Amino acid sequence: FALYADADAANSDMMIAGLWQTGIGLPDRDYYFADDEFIEKIRAGYLTMITTYANMLGLDNASERMQAVYNFEKQLAEIMNTRAENRDPQAIYNKTDLEGLKKNAPNFDWDTFFTNVGLEVKDINISQPKYFSQVGNIIKSTDKNVVKDYLKTLLIRGNASYLTTEYSNVAFDYYGKILSGTLEQRPLWKR
Repeated sequence: FALYADADAANSDMMIAGLWQTGIGLPDRDYYFADDEFIEKIRAGYLTMITTYANMLGLDNASERMQAVYNFEKQLAEIMNTRAENRDPQAIYNKTDLEGLKKNAPNFDWDTFFTNVGLEVKDINISQPKYFSQVGNIIKSTDKNVVKDYLKTLLIRGNASYLTTEYSNVAFDYYGKILSGTLEQRPLWKR
């Protein structure tokens, strides 16, 4: 998930911390569920990319491990709002205090989280309450090794362009070619 700061939608003179659903590698939650040949190619390309990264890291049983990561992401996608739901400003404005957050999402250690990010929270907007009420359960019920592999792929996906040329090329093969239809990667100095 993402933690951000924004103007309070009910009082634009005030800033408020907010929580937003994130954590999936495909462009949208619906990509995990659509029954479409084009989307299937995108899903297969994504699985190939994260499996390639796992092989580059030297992980044993990379294919099986990345399938487990994909399945974990699919569980996250199931509890996410759709794009249409996220366009409704009233639906994504759910201001509460820290105690309200703990009540809505009890299976996550919010005190430790906010201490570690160095934030003292008075009020917070939970943009997708359904997601936050269930994400802790999914994390707790998932094998910790799968969660660790997921975090590795998350780190690599987010930083591939800053790593070696090999990592950058794998990212381009998926994000550039498969998702965007770009045939050739721009020179390093133009990226």
